[in-house]
Amino acid sequence: MDKVINIFHTFALMKKLLLSICAAAALLFTSCSDPVAPEISFSEWYFTIPYTGGEVYFNLTANMPWDLKIDENDPLEYHPKSGEAGTYLITASLPATDLFTSTSHNLRGTARSEVTTNAFDVKITQEPRPGLVISPVKVNVPKGGKLVEVTLSTNESWTCTSEPAGLDIYPASGTTGDYKILINIPENTGSSSLMMDISFSISSMTEHLLIIQD
Repeated sequence: MDKVINIFHTFALMKKLLLSICAAAALLFTSCSDPVAPEISFSEWYFTIPYTGGEVYFNLTANMPWDLKIDENDPLEYHPKSGEAGTYLITASLPATDLFTSTSHNLRGTARSEVTTNAFDVKITQEPRPGLVISPVKVNVPKGGKLVEVTLSTNESWTCTSEPAGLDIYPASGTTGDYKILINIPENTGSSSLMMDISFSISSMTEHLLIIQD
């Protein structure tokens, strides 16, 4: 009878030991497989800055250490650039631009734990400079003629609205961007100098190129 009691007692102890081992293993597995994930968020994530430059502000919230980064040589300025867990007011700014096309700037925020990261982007667009620019605005060519090259920059569709007879202009129209325009000036067979005015227009303005042929 004592032997039977001892067997049952031993079995009960083994059962308790096995349950303790299982519980410890489950706790270890849970702590290893389910860590706290890094999180990062912004109060706003899309901004537009005018071509004259300016600042924008937004809140960054992270539950772990974080940092902000942009592409190398990007003119965007921002601060603070990093911090610990918490909520921060971020200031980002751009200077004035002379570009006739809009520019995009991605500010990437990353929260980091020991085993993983979480990233999110703030997108900032700077509006293009409005207008139309011709360079140079005055060209002197010899009596025998010449192929002239001028540059045109604009953020709208444009066209050559005044083309003196006898000149070949290419291209004579276009859309947004920077262009190299070739103008073929033929020989001046007359006895006096020629002055030729070529105009280029967008919806809101017109610029003139003056060609003087001796």
